[in-house]
Amino acid sequence: MLRGLTTVSFQAADPIAAKAWYTELLGKGPYFERPGYAEFRLSMGGKVYERLTERGPGFVTASVVDPFGNVLGIMYNAHYLEMPELNRRACVPARSPMSSSAS
Repeated sequence: MLRGLTTVSFQAADPIAAKAWYTELLGKGPYFERPGYAEFRLSMGGKVYERLTERGPGFVTASVVDPFGNVLGIMYNAHYLEMPELNRRACVPARSPMSSSAS
């Protein structure tokens, strides 16, 4: 059962600047801090828009409607870490025999 998004954790090259930016964006500071690390709690008071739905092997989605009528969708993707490598391979053009350079 999707109960809401409670904690989001991001890695940043400049954690001090990131903490300041998220504090301003969220209107409150982190609930947990250590040098170089901060965690922010986000409360979701939304109503279920779409319950957990399996979209295929390793893909699950759900969404809620926030108090302002915006739909917030989330997805679990078991293949997430594989995707950048697959996309990189798909974008590399194949070399043809005619493209070899003879300098």
